Amino acid sequence: MITTNKHAGRADVAQPTMIGFLREDIAHEVKSIVKKTDATSEIRIISDSLKEELLGFQSEPCVILLQLAASEDDEFDVVEEFLNRNPHLSVIIICDDVPFEQVRRLMRSGALDILPRPLKEDEFLVALEAAFVRVSNAKLSGGSAKTGKVITFMKACGGVGGTTLAVQSAHALVGRGRRKRKVCLIDFDLQFGNVAMYLDVEGGGELSDLLRPPEEIDATLFDSVSTTHPSGIDIVAAPQTVWSLDSISVEQARKIIEVAAQLYDYVIVDLPDYWTDWSKQILDSADGVVLVMQMTVAAVRHARRRIDLLQSEGMGNVPIFIVANRFKKPTMFTSDTIKQDEVEKALGHVIDFSLPSNFKIVNEAQTHGIPIAEAEGGRKLASDLNKIAESIVARL
Repeated sequence: MITTNKHAGRADVAQPTMIGFLREDIAHEVKSIVKKTDATSEIRIISDSLKEELLGFQSEPCVILLQLAASEDDEFDVVEEFLNRNPHLSVIIICDDVPFEQVRRLMRSGALDILPRPLKEDEFLVALEAAFVRVSNAKLSGGSAKTGKVITFMKACGGVGGTTLAVQSAHALVGRGRRKRKVCLIDFDLQFGNVAMYLDVEGGGELSDLLRPPEEIDATLFDSVSTTHPSGIDIVAAPQTVWSLDSISVEQARKIIEVAAQLYDYVIVDLPDYWTDWSKQILDSADGVVLVMQMTVAAVRHARRRIDLLQSEGMGNVPIFIVANRFKKPTMFTSDTIKQDEVEKALGHVIDFSLPSNFKIVNEAQTHGIPIAEAEGGRKLASDLNKIAESIVARL
């Protein structure tokens, strides 16, 4: 919980600020709870309409508390537009009753949390703490609005299962925890991306729709391009036609990742096999890199080249997690399997995780566009993937 000494000893972090746009029936209740924290609060009473109160509102990163009247249809549109216009703000919404579909739209537009009435003090304090941490992180990073973790999947070479692991890791992350996490999966393979096919998604926007001048790439555009899978993952699919590798500029790549990280808790990026200036930019913006390989001589050599490349490009500080996919444990009856300690010596890096070969299960999941956990016999493999995803998140 938030306490009066939360930021003790951290002179670089300003006292958190909360601005509330509330009606009188709940303003007093909110004030009494906020007084128990170290936050500086300003409560503005909604006297007429929420639209009038929010019109022209501008602020540095801070926590915003909005009371939404579900009976007022136009207020939903006002709040959604406000969220899209202010991705740098941490917004908590209090409401009586909002339909599930509208809740999803508000969360996709950037709402940090939506709390029902009557307001429960413990839930409110948890939401405030998360919001204040997000604001503090933004201020510590020089005002950057980046909040979500960016996890980039990189293949040692083609055919090692990197896209499959990226898709299933997104499934693992979106469905865990007390609240469903906001997860976006972006397929940056301009020429042969398979994310949409693996998730059985047809139609909707594509990465090419985001390739605008950087100043035009914002939350509103991103929302119009992304497609929501039934699992809750938002997807930005690769183009259906083959695009040139130089179709993306470094600034466009940087802005796409920046906006995505403002909108989502986790951004999963599936990178193509080839190396470009913009792929370097994406890796440089990542909180972690998952390098997928297999235990073959060719894959090990390519994996070592990838590791050396990251080092030579000055990205040695970005955490790298190596996953050995389709792993076969050596036995006394096999002589053609490379030993793990030999591979680690060749890589100069430990193998962090390994996954057994489960072609039948993975193929069923891809054919039907479902999580591995829903495929016949897929629970054990899904559990292993969940552990990997959670371990990576914890180490980040």
